[in-house]
Amino acid sequence: MIKKAISLAAVGMLMLSHAYAEDSRWSYRIGATNVAFDASAEVSMNGGRVPGGSADASDNNALTFDFGYVINDSWNARLIVGIPPTTKVTGAGTLPPILLGRIQYAPAVLSVTYNLPQMGGFALTWGRGSTTPEF
Repeated sequence: MIKKAISLAAVGMLMLSHAYAEDSRWSYRIGATNVAFDASAEVSMNGGRVPGGSADASDNNALTFDFGYVINDSWNARLIVGIPPTTKVTGAGTLPPILLGRIQYAPAVLSVTYNLPQMGGFALTWGRGSTTPEF
């Protein structure tokens, strides 16, 4: 049932993107996003820090939905949200590389992009986004 709902939502998003692309400042897209972690941690056990102990988090791919708004010819705002994947956290450093736990998170990014002048068939953008994962 959930897979069917996701498929219908994806088709709906693609149809909205096509239908309103010419007439509206809004855009809707669907795609895959890679979430790459640069993880580190301070590990404590029985109230004391484990010297050299750390943790790694596995990278994930997520199905994401992108909602954009054209502010003017130069600027766009965009919100990207995704279906929550689960990452595996394993020991690193002086800890053995065993599974310490799993964390499910919801990827979300709010960004603003600047459209540089078009060069031939290429449209370049420069942007800044923000996301704050808290575990």
